[in-house]
Amino acid sequence: MPIRRGDIPSGEQFLMIRNSVIEDSRLSFKALGILTYLLSKPSNWVIHEYEVARSHGCGRDAVRSALRELEAAGYLIRERGRVNGRFTYDKTVNGEPLHWHPVTPPDDAASLGDDIFGPSAVE
Repeated sequence: MPIRRGDIPSGEQFLMIRNSVIEDSRLSFKALGILTYLLSKPSNWVIHEYEVARSHGCGRDAVRSALRELEAAGYLIRERGRVNGRFTYDKTVNGEPLHWHPVTPPDDAASLGDDIFGPSAVE
């Protein structure tokens, strides 16, 4: 699993994380803790959910739910592939979200009677 920190430096002694990541209200403390743990690992480190769970005394389901949360927020990217006929997932952890952009309708959408999904059903 590649771990990409962006321009956040890494070292053996410490990890720097942007305040915007810590203040991201989409992340629970569980997901934030696991993200921090994963970002502290070397770039070539391979994630195994059971090892993460065992290392900090939590259940594998808790780790899985946190990884889903990180994926939904754009901090974790899963790419599906096939090896010897079996599905595999390559996971990439990022130090900042890659694809999340809040959707806000244009200011004049209400005046046009349309919402961001097309004509309004309420007239």
